[in-house]
Amino acid sequence: MTQATESEADVTAQCVQFARVNNIYLRRQNTGAARAGNRFVSFGEPGQCDYTGIVTATRNGVKTPGIHLEVEFKATGRKPSERQRAYIELVRSKGGIAFYADSLELFIQCLKREGALE
Repeated sequence: MTQATESEADVTAQCVQFARVNNIYLRRQNTGAARAGNRFVSFGEPGQCDYTGIVTATRNGVKTPGIHLEVEFKATGRKPSERQRAYIELVRSKGGIAFYADSLELFIQCLKREGALE
């Protein structure tokens, strides 16, 4: 069985809606640059994930509130860039939860794997 191809916008909308219904705090964080008058302003960090949040996760059998969450959403079948993979690893190395999801099913699977969803 092949999975239908969904755009990044569709995957994001489904996952954000699922997060809201399941009391998982997520918010969009943008990256980029813009000219403000005669100044050039950059915002965000290269490779940072699309969404950031805070969850309660069960770790070593203990429910722990306040765990930092980062999620990079992709269209079905797409993978994160090298910078995005490095950022995900950075967050994980500091005790946060970070992953990419190219479907609602993968989003749910990752949350469960990380103890952020029962």
